[in-house]
Amino acid sequence: MKKITMLLAALLIAALCLGSAFAMEGVYQWRDYSVEVTKVDTNPMLVPSGIGDDEYAVAVYITADESLWKDSDLCSQMYGEAVLADAEGNSYKPGAMMTGTDKPFLIFTFCVPKTVDSADLTLVLGEAAPAAE
Repeated sequence: MKKITMLLAALLIAALCLGSAFAMEGVYQWRDYSVEVTKVDTNPMLVPSGIGDDEYAVAVYITADESLWKDSDLCSQMYGEAVLADAEGNSYKPGAMMTGTDKPFLIFTFCVPKTVDSADLTLVLGEAAPAAE
């Protein structure tokens, strides 16, 4: 019984941690395109150059329509308009972009102060908020 209780407690804690990490996941509208945030990683292997000791990296994985993904100018424009916003209204621009070579995805990596909880961050693409599902 004690092992089952410990297992349930561990699963609950893991679910709470994962739930906050995936708060940004969902469908977003950017211009005439729908894109989907499929993953948010706060421990990416590729960290933007110039990250400070008081910052951590947040990588946002975006699946895009193939017509958007194949247009490097549009990808660059979306990257230029993307920000992470925190609960206090501060915003953080991405420091790096990666583009998939054989699948239509993009990764925007942001440097965020360690004092900001990733669960409090919201992705904003231009003027767009997440699309209702």
